[in-house]
Amino acid sequence: MTQPKRFAGKVALITGGRSGIGQAIATRLQAEGATVITAQRGEDSKFDSIKADFSDPEVPAQVIAEIIQQKGQLDILTKT
Repeated sequence: MTQPKRFAGKVALITGGRSGIGQAIATRLQAEGATVITAQRGEDSKFDSIKADFSDPEVPAQVIAEIIQQKGQLDILTKT
């Protein structure tokens, strides 16, 4: 019998998920069943991503709103 994945049906946003610790977190969440979206200044070739410059204080709310509009939910937010 296959065990259900812990994050199946969940949507996760990982800031800085294109490399380093952020990428490790994104990879693990995806392996556990989450739909993963990364957000950073550049494109991400491994995950769905949103280009975002978080030095602008209005960007976090815009990114969250965009994900909710696209996916209908946002369950996990990890800032790296």
